[in-house]
Amino acid sequence: MASSSKSTGPYAVFLSFRGTDVRNSFAGHLYNALVWNGIHTFRDNEELRKGQDISMVLKAIEESRIAISIFSEDYTSSWWCLEEVAKIMECKEQNDLIVLPVFYKVDPKEVRGGRASYARGLAKHESKHRKDSKEMERWKEALRHAGSLSGWTLNDGDDESKLIQDIVRNISTRLSQTPLHVADYPVGIESRVAEVKSMLNLESKDEVLMVGLWGQGGIGKTTLGRAIYNDISRQFDGSSFLANVRERSKDCMGLVTLQEQLLKDALLLQERLEVSDVARGISLIQQRLRHKRVLVILDDVDHLNQLRALAGKINWFGNGSRILVTTRDSHLPTPRLDWDHLYEVKALDNGEAHELLSKHAFPPHHKLKIREDLVDGVLDHAKGLPLALEVLGSFLCGRRQDEWESVLDGLSRIPTKDINDVLKISYDGLEANEKEIFLHIACFFKGWDFDHVKKVLDSCDLNAVIGLQILTERSLIRTEFGYIQVHDLIQLMGKDIVNQESVDLKRRSRLWLYEDVLDVTSHDMGDCDVKAIVLKPLVPVKISIGHDAFTKLRRLRLLILRNVSFQGPIPPDLNIYLRGGEMPEWVHPIKQDSISFLASKDLYDKFLGLALCFVVAKYDCPQFEILPHVNGKRRDGKKGDAYWCLDSDDIWLRYFTPYDLWGEVDFGHIDGNYVQFSLTVLTTYVKKWGFRTIAKSQEDDLKGVHLDPPSLYEFDHRLNISEAESSLMHEDTSSKADPWKDLPDRAKKLPRKLSANESSFNNEVGNDSTYPEAETSLSVNESSFANEVGHDSTFQEAEGSHMHQDCQISIEEQSEIGSKRKHTLILPQGWLHL
Repeated sequence: MASSSKSTGPYAVFLSFRGTDVRNSFAGHLYNALVWNGIHTFRDNEELRKGQDISMVLKAIEESRIAISIFSEDYTSSWWCLEEVAKIMECKEQNDLIVLPVFYKVDPKEVRGGRASYARGLAKHESKHRKDSKEMERWKEALRHAGSLSGWTLNDGDDESKLIQDIVRNISTRLSQTPLHVADYPVGIESRVAEVKSMLNLESKDEVLMVGLWGQGGIGKTTLGRAIYNDISRQFDGSSFLANVRERSKDCMGLVTLQEQLLKDALLLQERLEVSDVARGISLIQQRLRHKRVLVILDDVDHLNQLRALAGKINWFGNGSRILVTTRDSHLPTPRLDWDHLYEVKALDNGEAHELLSKHAFPPHHKLKIREDLVDGVLDHAKGLPLALEVLGSFLCGRRQDEWESVLDGLSRIPTKDINDVLKISYDGLEANEKEIFLHIACFFKGWDFDHVKKVLDSCDLNAVIGLQILTERSLIRTEFGYIQVHDLIQLMGKDIVNQESVDLKRRSRLWLYEDVLDVTSHDMGDCDVKAIVLKPLVPVKISIGHDAFTKLRRLRLLILRNVSFQGPIPPDLNIYLRGGEMPEWVHPIKQDSISFLASKDLYDKFLGLALCFVVAKYDCPQFEILPHVNGKRRDGKKGDAYWCLDSDDIWLRYFTPYDLWGEVDFGHIDGNYVQFSLTVLTTYVKKWGFRTIAKSQEDDLKGVHLDPPSLYEFDHRLNISEAESSLMHEDTSSKADPWKDLPDRAKKLPRKLSANESSFNNEVGNDSTYPEAETSLSVNESSFANEVGHDSTFQEAEGSHMHQDCQISIEEQSEIGSKRKHTLILPQGWLHL
C-alpha cells in the first residue's frame, strides 16, 4: 500500500536549526526536553561523527516521523540548513513526514517571502558560490512552503520554557496516535484507496471536500476508511476517525461524546474539551476547526442528525480539509450536505476473492489439498463479500475435503443465499461452550471490556479463555483497544438465532429488549427457559415483576440490569431457589441463631429489607421460623417452608420487608433515642444460614446501600452525635444483659473502616456530610442475591470490581455528561436484581 513508504526508522523527531543562533539556547533546551520525555531525537552535533558529510543527515530526515525546523535570523546563511529544509519538504510530499516550524524571533513572512535576513542569506550563496538557478529555486520553494505551515512563533519577551512545553506536548500527542488496524489480509484495499484519493484531490489546499463511501454491510467500508486514514492523515494539521457512529449516537449524549472526541483528535489535545450538549458541540467545532486543515472520517453513519452534529457544513473546517463518511444508505449523501463525490465500495472481483479466501483458509503451514471446485463453490456463495470470505475461510481452515463438501451442502440448502445464513455456517460448527459464549456476546456484550466479559462468562461456568480464543480465530469477534467488537451483521445473526428459538418469549434463552423483559417478568407464567437477561436502556426505566417471576426463572444464570429500577415494592415473602453451591460472600453467615441491632428512627426509615439465605442440609423441604422482638417484646412470628424439596447444598433465598418482620414501630412512644431490633431464626433441614440487609442513603437520587450489621459502628461528629448513630452486632436474644449498658465499650472495639469483602455501609448522614460508599464485589458459585426496593431507589455502581471464586456482583457508577447520573447494577450468574 501507499502507506508503506512512510518512515519506520529509528528517529521520532529530526531537529533542524542554525547552530550559531540557537544551539546553546532554545534548540539545546528543546532537544533536552524531547529526550527527557523519551522522544528519540536527531540533531547533528549528537549524531554526526567528525568528517562525515550531509548524506547521513539526509538519511536521518528520511527515517524520522516528525521534523521540527527552527527558523532563526541567520538560518539561510547556512548551506547545510538550506539542504535540510529542502529535503524535509521533499519528504513531506513523498513520505508524509510531519513538518512543524518554529519561527524563532523572525516573521513567518520573511521565511516564505525571502525577505530581510533571509533574502540576504540567499543572496550571499548566489553570489559567492554562483549556485545554479535550479538549486536556488529548490531552496526558495522549500522555504515558501515551510513558511506557510502552521507552527509556533517566538518573539522577544515570550516565555521560551512554556513554548518548549507546548511543543513537547504536541509531539507526544502526535506520536501516541498509532495507525489503525486495517485487516489481517488487506486484499484489494490498495487499489480502492488510490481511487478514493483521486476523488479527494489532496494536492488542492484551497477547498474543503466531502466524500461518501457507500456499500452494503460487510463490503469493507470501514476497512477502506481505516486504510485511507492511515495513508493520508499525516498530511493534515489534525485528524479524527470516529468509528461506529450509528451505534454510539443512539442518544444525544452519545453525539456529545463523539463531538468531544472529534475536537480532542483534531486539536491534538491531551484531554477532552467538555461539551454540555449537541448545540454547544456544533459551535465549538465551528470555532476551533474553521482555520485548521483536518481529516475527519465518520464511520457507519445512518442518520442526517449524526452528520449535522459532526460535519454539518464544509465551512466548519479550514481550507484543504477532507471529510469522509461511510454509510449503507445511498440516499444519505444529498446536495443539502455539500457532498462532492460518492464512491461505491464494490465486492471483490474473482481474483481478489480467491486470494482473500486462501489467506484465511490456507495458511502457509497448511498441507491439505482441497479440490478447486469446492473452493469455487464457497466463492460463489460468498459473492465477493469480504466479511463472508473471512468468516467462511476461518471456519474452513484446517478442515478436510469431506468437511468442505458438507459445508457446501449446507450452503446449497439456503434458498436465498442470504448473508445471515451464510455466516451461520460458522456458528453451526462451534462446540456448545463456544455457542453459548457467542450468543452472550452477540446479544449482550458488544463493546464491553474484554476482561470484564471474561469474568462474567467464567462466572456462568463457561470456559471463557478457550471460547473467546476460538471465536476470535473464527473471525466472529475481535478485540479492539481492550473491548470486544462484533461486526453488526454477525451480531444480527446471533440475535436472530435466539429469536428463532420460539415465538414464546419465555421459551427463548436470552432477553435484551425492555418490552420482552417486561412481558416475561410482569405476568404469571409457568416454568421459564430464559437463561440470561441483560437490560441496559439508554434512559432510566422502571419495571414491575410478578410475585413468582424469579421463582419461575429457575434456569436464569445471568441477570444484568443497567439504568433500571423497579416499580412498586418487592412482593413480600419472595423466594428464590438456586442450584447447589457455597453461601454467597455478600451474605453474612450466622453461627448463632439470632441477630440484634440498635437503630434510630431516621436510620430505621432507610432500612428497606432483609434477605435470609439458607443452605439446604439434605434432600427435603427446608423450613424456618422467625421470632422477632422490638426492645425485648415479642412480635408476631413468621414461618415458612420451601415450595418443593431441594437437594443438599441448594440455596434458598427469602426476602422480607421491615414491616413483615417487626410490624409498626412507633418511635414516638418508646423511651430513648434508639430501639433494639432482634430476630431469632429456627431452621429445619438447613445446614447453615446468613443474611443481608438493604438500606438507602439520604442523597437526592436515593442510591441503594448494603447495610451490614456485623462489625459496624459509625460516628458522625459533624452532626454532634455523641454516641453511636447505630450499632449492630450478633447477639444471643436469650441473654439478659442490658444492651445499652456497655454500648460505648463494645463500639470502641469495632472497626471504624469496613472492607468491601466483609461489609459495606453508608450510614445515616445529614445534608453536609457523606460517607464514601465502599466498593462492592462479591461472588458465589451459582447462587447470589441482591435487591433494590422502593419506587425511586437505585443501586450505585462502585468503581471497578474484585473477583472472588466463581461469580461476582459489580456495582458500578456510570457518569453521564449533563445534569443526570445513570446508575447500573451488574449481577452475573444467577444474580437477582430487585
